[in-house]
Amino acid sequence: MRLTAIRDTDGGRAVYVETDKGQRLVCDADDFFSFGIGIGDSIDRETYEELVKITKIELARGFIMRRLDLREHSRKELERKLAAAGYDGEISALALDRLCERGIIDDRRFAESAARLYGEQKNYGKRRVMSELLRRGVDKETAQSVLGDDGDSEEKALSFLKKTVGNKVYDEKMRRRASAAMIRAGYSWDDFRRAERELFDGQPFGE
Repeated sequence: MRLTAIRDTDGGRAVYVETDKGQRLVCDADDFFSFGIGIGDSIDRETYEELVKITKIELARGFIMRRLDLREHSRKELERKLAAAGYDGEISALALDRLCERGIIDDRRFAESAARLYGEQKNYGKRRVMSELLRRGVDKETAQSVLGDDGDSEEKALSFLKKTVGNKVYDEKMRRRASAAMIRAGYSWDDFRRAERELFDGQPFGE
C-alpha cells in the first residue's frame, strides 16, 4: 500500500491522507509525521492499522470539540456523550486524555464555572450546587475543593427567600411553598428560618 496524497487540514493541526487503494484518513499532524512517512512511501498493514486508529481518535476529538464549542463540559459528560454516539471506549479515552493533557478539558475549571452558574446566577445553596456538580460528572474531591467548607451566607438565603416570596401574601400556604423551594434549592431548614426572621423582622409564624 502506497501513500498518494497528504494535505494539511484544520489549519495544519491535522492531515488528510490517501492511499493507492482508495483509503482516506484524517490524522493528527503530530501523530502522522511521527511515522516519518510521506507521499510515495509504502506502508505495511501494521502501520496502516495504526493510522486507522489515529483517524478514529481524530474523529472522536472532532466530536468532543463540537460539544465544547457550545459550552464547557466535564470529562465524564463527554464520556457519556461519546458512548451514546457509539464511539469505542478505548478510542474515546485516548481522545479525552489528549485534550485533558492540553488543558482543553479541565474538570476544575468546569466545576468553578458551573458553581458560579448555580451558586451566583441561580442562587442555589451549597448542597444543591454540590449535587449539580456531581450529577454533571465532577468528582466529589474536586467539587468540595471548589465549594470550600463554609456554609451558605445569610445574605444569600435571604435573597433567595425574597425572590421566592416577592409581593405575594405571606400566609401559611405561601410559607410552605417558600420553605419547600429553599430546601429544593439546597438550603437547610435553619437557613430558611433565619432568612424568614430577617425578612419579616421577627417570627411571623410563632416560634
